[in-house]
Amino acid sequence: MSQKKNQPTLEDLFELPDDYLQGPQAATLRPALIEATERANGQDRILKYWLKTGTEADGDLRELWRHERRQVDRVMSYPGADEVMVGIVDMIETADAFCVVHEPGTVTLHAKLRTSPARNWLRSLGVPLNRTVLWGNLARLTRALAILHTHGLVHGRLDAFSVFTSGAHSPDFRLGGFEWSLILGEPRPTEPSLHETRRRIDRLIYSYAEDWKALGCMFADLAGLDPTRLRENDPYKPNAGIELNDGEIGFLRRLIDPMRD
Repeated sequence: MSQKKNQPTLEDLFELPDDYLQGPQAATLRPALIEATERANGQDRILKYWLKTGTEADGDLRELWRHERRQVDRVMSYPGADEVMVGIVDMIETADAFCVVHEPGTVTLHAKLRTSPARNWLRSLGVPLNRTVLWGNLARLTRALAILHTHGLVHGRLDAFSVFTSGAHSPDFRLGGFEWSLILGEPRPTEPSLHETRRRIDRLIYSYAEDWKALGCMFADLAGLDPTRLRENDPYKPNAGIELNDGEIGFLRRLIDPMRD
């Protein structure tokens, strides 16, 4: 998609606040996340966007942007997918960015953890009732992964940047971040530049087992555990302030390393 002459900028189309929900991370091609209001109709939105660089890197960013929409379209028709996957309202290329437009109300788990007050359930997992919400969210993401895998897709980068939540005291996690996903078994990606972009990111490992391991590690970390020490007598991170029961720890062990007893 070539850039059109007189293309509007992001600020031409949206009222943008001064603060990001999540700042861009250029080295790992992480997009920015920000609350915004459409100037044309006053609708509140969440924008996920990659700023253009004016260099050849813009080709990589464009492929990531296009790829996310294709994969969302691929899975959202599956029954129940709209309950556990992040939908897309629109996709816009502006003069300065490649933008994915989401409905308001949710942000990435990474952003929510950064801004949540101490009383939020995410920061009070020593309370058993709050852990019920945690495990309910794990069940939601398990359903999301199962839908992806049913379609032959592997996520490849499941972490707190690809999970969206409102932070409410009820399970509401949704899976996003499909710009890195791929169809397992394809001999090569259909987008050569995307293939090269993936090779720049060392953390991308594509297999069903790695998706499940990433899910388990993320929840172990949320629950105050060191994922590398789950089989030790004291698997907790320093100052964790939480004590899980044997069943909770055992489940995370099996999710992260299912081949061991």
